Amino acid sequence: MADAVTRQPVFVLGHARSGTTLVQRVLNSYDDVLIWGEHAGVLRDVAAAWHRAATSEQFFRDARPLAEVLRDSDPTASWQAWMTWVQPESWTTLVRTFVEGLFLPDGLPGKRVWGFKEVRYRGEPADPTFALLRHLYPEALWVFVVRHPLEVMASQRRTPFGPRTLAELRENVATWCARYDAYRTLAEQPDVRAVWVRYDDLVGPCDDLQALVRELGRALGPPQRRVLEAEGGRGSSFTHEDPTNPTGPTERWRILPRAWIGLIDARTRTLCDTLGLDRRDVGALERLLGRLTGG
Repeated sequence: MADAVTRQPVFVLGHARSGTTLVQRVLNSYDDVLIWGEHAGVLRDVAAAWHRAATSEQFFRDARPLAEVLRDSDPTASWQAWMTWVQPESWTTLVRTFVEGLFLPDGLPGKRVWGFKEVRYRGEPADPTFALLRHLYPEALWVFVVRHPLEVMASQRRTPFGPRTLAELRENVATWCARYDAYRTLAEQPDVRAVWVRYDDLVGPCDDLQALVRELGRALGPPQRRVLEAEGGRGSSFTHEDPTNPTGPTERWRILPRAWIGLIDARTRTLCDTLGLDRRDVGALERLLGRLTGG
């Protein structure tokens, strides 16, 4: 995979039901792009192993060149409680080889952009995945897909894995906030290339999506428009009840219980404003119920 360093890595991240799959499909409509789908968050464990070894006082302490290990194998002359041939720089190379074995098999001939989309990496201190990817691919483009949390929770409520109780909702909302706060912190680093794509933009003028493809030296054309216009690509969440405002924010969040609306609004309003998400018309009763339920 000698050519891998010349390729552009792209990592598409977001909360579940926020539009990451649609962004992935748009990117994959370019002939020389291959963005893989979700992979059960396995890089979190890979990153934890990389970090554990890289910060260990023991792992590299007795490292010896492989030729020396093979030549001097007499345990009476060279007894070690722990020994490895791996040097710190070799360790990083081995981990990079594993990652590229997953996402750049055989060098992905014909593809100039590669990467994945995932909803499981959150950037919390216990998850070193961001640190590993930044270390391996400092040139990577990070794509953060964000959707208003009221719409996210309404969409999740229609799925088997969505929250069903107030306790589950609180946990989900806390995860949403922690995730996007971590994304924002990462995007603000001076050496990080990052693009935000707001879900509602995908049915409007697509300014965010235009900015993303420009970062990759491309433009939105008929193949990408076909993906955006396909019902299977967007589901029914882009169907607007108000035909006079077909590009305005969707209103699916109104199916949520009023107490849920108030709780979500109270816990996410400040971060939504920071991220440039449109305010939703949450009423006084919903806000009162939200406060009473812990919002």
